Amino acid sequence: MNQWTDLLATALVGTDRRPGIAASALLDRAAAWSVYRRAGLRPVEGLPTPAPAPPEHDPVVRTAAAHRLAILADPDIFGDATIRLALLAEWLTEAARRGWRAPPELLPDLLDVGRRQRELRPLIVAAGGTRLGWLAQQNPEWTYVWQIEGERTDGDNHWDEGTRGQRIAHLTALRRIDPAAGRTLLVEEWSALHSDERAELLPRLAIGLGPDDEEFLEAVLDDRRREIRTVAIDLLNTLPDSAFNERMAARARACITVRDGVISVEPPADCDPDMRRDGVIPKPPAGIGERAWWLEQVLARAPLATWGGPGFLGHSIEEGWDVVVLRGLARAASYHRDSAWADALLDRIDLAASPAIVAQLYPALGPDELVNRAIEAMRDETAGLGKLIEYVLEHCPAPWPPELATAVLAGLESHAKHRRMPYDLYRVSRIAALRMPPAFAAVAAAVAQRTDSRGIGVFERLAEILQLRHEMIQELE
Repeated sequence: MNQWTDLLATALVGTDRRPGIAASALLDRAAAWSVYRRAGLRPVEGLPTPAPAPPEHDPVVRTAAAHRLAILADPDIFGDATIRLALLAEWLTEAARRGWRAPPELLPDLLDVGRRQRELRPLIVAAGGTRLGWLAQQNPEWTYVWQIEGERTDGDNHWDEGTRGQRIAHLTALRRIDPAAGRTLLVEEWSALHSDERAELLPRLAIGLGPDDEEFLEAVLDDRRREIRTVAIDLLNTLPDSAFNERMAARARACITVRDGVISVEPPADCDPDMRRDGVIPKPPAGIGERAWWLEQVLARAPLATWGGPGFLGHSIEEGWDVVVLRGLARAASYHRDSAWADALLDRIDLAASPAIVAQLYPALGPDELVNRAIEAMRDETAGLGKLIEYVLEHCPAPWPPELATAVLAGLESHAKHRRMPYDLYRVSRIAALRMPPAFAAVAAAVAQRTDSRGIGVFERLAEILQLRHEMIQELE
């Protein structure tokens, strides 16, 4: 009696009327068949038993913290996805920092979260304990764990026979130990790799990147897939003395000259095949002229050392070319995370004219400069709580220093009092709720008590999230 229909018939008429199976055995078989039916297939026999999970060293978090993690990992319980994921990231960070690990029964839930939220993967690995890697081997959908930086690979068979994630992990580990061997391994198989795998493996050359990688990367500039060529360009652009950088610097100097304190501009006359090979896209976006577009791309890839330093921006720019020149230099400063250039460019670029470029510059600033700009913006009562403030606050490292938290609360209260921009008030308060030190919960609650009905909800929600974070961290103590 092995079929579901037979079991169902026996259950309906009773085992006393259908001899041959005891009631307890009937229930056992029905339970097994229920699982088969849900899975849509019967179990495969003859598979090897997985090796035992490795021993754990860190202790499991206490009950209250485990309960909090279960709530944060379940989207059906905690409704606001943005807040939930930010709190989950903080929980994982604080747990790992304090030497705790997540409960084993929640590891499958966390691994499923990591499938959808790539930015949380390193945090999940850090807080998951040694058992997480073992568990990831049991499900192909969790093999991304092998790609996390710092994950080791065991043996050459992961390159020859492993999943794509294990191959990436193998190359990552090899580049960290022996960059030349890692490059050789990739070069030997490059022509046989599918383009998708090329696109995933090539960025691993950023680990231990050096002059010896240049010849291979130059050859990759002829790859048919643009995404792969772009990775090669990014890596070559990172090598200070690469031939790619020399070509871009030469093109930039041919377009930009300084005469009598004025930056004169002569954009490229055409986009020749060599420029296209180096990543210059011929067709401009709507609203931008071809030659201006080519110039912007050349400046974006030319080494900033071409211009000597940020003092170059002290020159005036030939009329009609200031936006293009500044946008190109800003893209270069953003890519190379050059704080000095980013600081100087933010004082020159008009936010309204180039909001996307301005947004890219803030992450390049140093933390102290970011905090100073944020405090200054929040204290300016004539300014709106628009994108300028939002861009700065989003990149100030958490937890904010007390002086920034105080300035943000004062600025929010002032804007609420004058009934200005309720939507921007709401957006900035959400950023503050996740970046302020949790100890400011009482201060936010006091502000809510003295705020009128138009702004009270914003401050109550701010105080609520800060208090939740405070309790969450206490549970991990």
